[in-house]
Amino acid sequence: MKKIICLLFLIASSHLFSNITIKYKNLDKTEVKLKVMIDGEVKEVIFKAGKKGSVTIKGKETQCLFYTSCEERMLKDGDEIEIVNGCIKK
Repeated sequence: MKKIICLLFLIASSHLFSNITIKYKNLDKTEVKLKVMIDGEVKEVIFKAGKKGSVTIKGKETQCLFYTSCEERMLKDGDEIEIVNGCIKK
């Protein structure tokens, strides 16, 4: 019984501290700074110039909204993107 209760607690608490990790490839020659909204809060994410990598956005939600000069794009944990001319391409 204790194992079931502990397991349920772990599952429930995992949603309290969800992070969103986005894998990226920045094709631009300069770093790109984008605004992102998660949990009703605006944060800034930096994508390094000409690099592949990943960024983690801390929050409680399973998706976040990225703002670029081209569009607003909703992304979720595990998404892979390319950045071209400061815009997100999938």
